[in-house]
Amino acid sequence: MSEFSPIAYLHSDFPEKFGLPRQSGLVNSLRSYIVFEPQYRVREAFRGLEEYSHIWILWEFSESERKDGKS
Repeated sequence: MSEFSPIAYLHSDFPEKFGLPRQSGLVNSLRSYIVFEPQYRVREAFRGLEEYSHIWILWEFSESERKDGKS
């Protein structure tokens, strides 16, 4: 089993996943932001990102359990 360490955290107005709109166009004023861990705050890694309207964010569920009860 692989171990992952977080490189960033997502912050939004929602305190939990329940109640999040599934259709993003329904909430025009919602803003979220990503805060990277200090060792990953490298300005050069994000050069040119402002030219795009969307980015893909990949994540691992940190608190999920498998059906056999193991995490």
